[in-house]
Amino acid sequence: IMQRLRLECPCFRAVHVVRNPVALVASGYAYHLHQVQTAHAVNHPELADVLPGIDIFRFHKMPLEDGIRMEAQATLRTIREMFEVMIASQGDDRILTLRLEDWEKSYGGQIARMTAHLMQRSEAWAELAGDFHAETQRALFPENVGSQMRNATVKSAAMDMIEHLA
Repeated sequence: IMQRLRLECPCFRAVHVVRNPVALVASGYAYHLHQVQTAHAVNHPELADVLPGIDIFRFHKMPLEDGIRMEAQATLRTIREMFEVMIASQGDDRILTLRLEDWEKSYGGQIARMTAHLMQRSEAWAELAGDFHAETQRALFPENVGSQMRNATVKSAAMDMIEHLA
């Protein structure tokens, strides 16, 4: 996916949020256990958002170690994908990796980092914007309109767009 994204969307920007795998499993276990307890209490198994193929009434009665082990096995695919994206995105300035644990320490700081990253312009973006302006100019002003008027209007529209995006 990463190679295709780089080829087909050269000016993309992305934020990849990762989480400590141990915390991910513990949080998932707590979430699923709560869902199971709620569904068990009202005798409606369909209310439980649990792991595929899990008998919720069995999950509810499992010893902690078994429940954590089951959650870890079910979460393994997500953890693999998280690490694959981390490795594939190393050294790519278009992808910012943030740790979920850092959001707890400084929510505002992480929002600021994410926003600054996503709003950053690249050379590819500038080239794409230039192509867009050229296409817009040709569409709005056919050749029979004076070039001075065409250039002045497009330049004004481009400045408005740049100010809006800044």
